Amino acid sequence: MGAKISIMFMIAGFAKAIMDTLQFHYSTSIFSNFKSQFWDPSVSWQNKYSNLDTLTTKKLFWIIPYPVFLTDAWHLFQFIFLNSIFLGIFILLFVQIQSIQWIIITSIAERIVFGLSFWAGYNILLKK
Repeated sequence: MGAKISIMFMIAGFAKAIMDTLQFHYSTSIFSNFKSQFWDPSVSWQNKYSNLDTLTTKKLFWIIPYPVFLTDAWHLFQFIFLNSIFLGIFILLFVQIQSIQWIIITSIAERIVFGLSFWAGYNILLKK
């Protein structure tokens, strides 16, 4: 079960690296090769709206707000980031509770896994 928790935090760290790369280093990242309305944060924010003049959000079936995480890459990876953390915490607290020491040690280890996967993505893997 510990490996599943580590995988969740590794996914979260890498997703956060993608978010920050898109936000702060898009032009020098591998994502600038895609040149699309979905990946480029300078224009992708517009995908959320059906009318930019009034900032009217897109609707599914004319009623339900369109899920924002489907409108651009930054929001998609934010969705993956947050849900990976939530799932990792759920597994940690509700499936694996063995002792308070185990939870503390595992929490520290998962923070390290998250940090290393973020660092690798942000500083190495996502560069051109």
